[in-house]
Amino acid sequence: MAGRPTTMTTETLAKLKQSFLMGCSDREACLYAEIGLQTLYDYQKRNPEYSEQKRAFKAHPILKARKTIFDNLGEVKTAQWYLEKKQPKEFGLRAVVKAKSGSMRNNIPKPLTTEEALEIESIIQEQMKQISSSSNSV
Repeated sequence: MAGRPTTMTTETLAKLKQSFLMGCSDREACLYAEIGLQTLYDYQKRNPEYSEQKRAFKAHPILKARKTIFDNLGEVKTAQWYLEKKQPKEFGLRAVVKAKSGSMRNNIPKPLTTEEALEIESIIQEQMKQISSSSNSV
């Protein structure tokens, strides 16, 4: 009594891996591999080590993105974006807007005039020049 043939073939597992390495959800990966979601979950129950592999596969795009950002921190726009995200109180645009517009009702800044936007852009560019010149002198 052999039972049903397994749908978790080497080819299916390769498709799942490829999908997870691209950051796909379980549902998306299963669609690509042409299996049901429950088939994946049943396989993980029978092979607990696969759950850990899947987590590692899914982390790949995040690690790749981090490396790309790190490798490009020498470029002003990348460095500016990174600082805005990692240190928003000091480098974020919202901090500059708040400083320029005074108190903010309900945390919603008033619309900027063209002159104010240009002044903010000038401030950011000056900060980036300072950062660039200080990193060049190190």
